[in-house]
Amino acid sequence: MFLNSVILILQEILEAALLVSVLLAFTRQLSLSSLWISPAIIAGLLGGYIYSKNFDAISELFDYVGQEVFNASLQTLIVIFMFVITILYSRLNYKARRRDEIAFSVCAAIIIALAMTREGTEIYLYLTGALSQPEFLLPTLSGSTIGAGIGMSIGVLLYFGLTALTGKRGYTTGLVLLALIAGNMAAQATLQLTQADWLPTTSVLWNTSGLLPERSIIGRLLYGLIGYEATPSLLHFSTYLGIALIIFFVGKRKRIGATPST
Repeated sequence: MFLNSVILILQEILEAALLVSVLLAFTRQLSLSSLWISPAIIAGLLGGYIYSKNFDAISELFDYVGQEVFNASLQTLIVIFMFVITILYSRLNYKARRRDEIAFSVCAAIIIALAMTREGTEIYLYLTGALSQPEFLLPTLSGSTIGAGIGMSIGVLLYFGLTALTGKRGYTTGLVLLALIAGNMAAQATLQLTQADWLPTTSVLWNTSGLLPERSIIGRLLYGLIGYEATPSLLHFSTYLGIALIIFFVGKRKRIGATPST
């Protein structure tokens, strides 16, 4: 139970921590206010609490695939706002505009609130289930604390690593990370809708479960970092790659195609 708590909480915290650190680093690079982060986290935690309290009712929707549909909807919304953030990020790297600055902060806050809602729900449901059994109290709490600490530490290290980069290198690195996170979110949404039979099942491209099982420690960490799947389907992989490339090249194209300020 101790190790399971460490890995599960680490995986959930890591996904949220990556988003928070990347968006905060963008905010720092653009010399914008980071006041949006506190209300975004509070809204996300509140959303996660409400979702978890209504989890059974939501799960019963759409012929008992409500959980999959709801999670996919959250992830799709995150990807949409990340696309907007990409455009704003490229604009603000070239020329600061007040309306773009406000829009960037609002979109960043929405992304974090939605991500925290999803990850917070998973953590809340796990902890309430595990802590309902007294014999699991100590290993669950200690494992969860360690997992959360490691996840947040990785996020902090990533933040300082990104803020240390400047100019074109900092911009490109940030854009690559944003593209990978967006691709992962889109692929997860595709997987959820496939499980709900809202999207067709496609052929498996490869199987690396023998080399690196998804349920292993490294497999779970890679899932949290880059959305690792041992048996990705054609649709899952295509969505991941397609969204990641769209985000990256839109950011690059907008930056190249911008007109100089006068």
